[in-house]
Parts: sequence; C-alpha cells; structure tokens
Amino acid sequence: MKRFAQNNKQLLIMIGVIVVIFGILALTVNNFATARNLTNLLTQVAPIALMASGVTFVLITAGMDISCPSVMAASAVVGVYYMTMVPNASYILGTLIVLFVGAFLGLITKPKEVRMKLCLKNTKRVTELYLLYL
Repeated sequence: MKRFAQNNKQLLIMIGVIVVIFGILALTVNNFATARNLTNLLTQVAPIALMASGVTFVLITAGMDISCPSVMAASAVVGVYYMTMVPNASYILGTLIVLFVGAFLGLITKPKEVRMKLCLKNTKRVTELYLLYL
C-alpha cells in the first residue's frame, strides 16, 4: 500500500480534492447528494468523459488530436437535425447517423494530415485547427 501511495501521489491528491469538494457541496447545497442529482451529473459528464478517454489514448500513443471536440459537435448537430426535422424519427437511426458522420469527418482529417506530413514538419495541429473553423 505504501508503494502504491508513493507511485500515485498525484492521483491520490486529486481523489482527495474531489472528495473534499463533494463534501463541501453536500453540506452547503440543498439536494446535492441526492440520487437524482448525482444521476443527472453523471449523465451530463458521460459524453465528455468518453471523448476524454479517447483523447487520452491518442496522447499516450504519442499523437496529438485536438479535432475531437469539433468532430463531436458537428456529428451531434447532424444527428439532432435529423431527429428534429424527420417526423417519427428513430433514435437508433439518429445515433447511427452521429456515429457515421463522426467516422466520416475522422476519415477526412486524418488523410490530409498524412499528406501534409510529407511536405511540412509537425503539421498535425494545422489540419485539426482547420476542422475547428469548418
């Protein structure tokens, strides 16, 4: 246990800070520690946590990908547009549209990045910043 604490000092400090913040909010804010509120918080954080885990994987494998938020937003806009404009739209089909649009946008940005690497050094960020302005 002592070795774990020594090797993961930053992790334990962050967990401690989260516990302290949660405790303060539970004592000062009415209905903060209720099951309904905690479920609501977890539901709101889930898409960002999923995206963050993917970005973490990319960063660990020595990549740098800042296009994830813009691809996620563009995919969500297309999916929501479909679900609101088509009468009796299926949520399953809307979700599949979101996934396919995200995959398509990923296919658009990554080949550009590979071609640009042949000409310029470290141009990955240029392609991803380009997608932010689309």
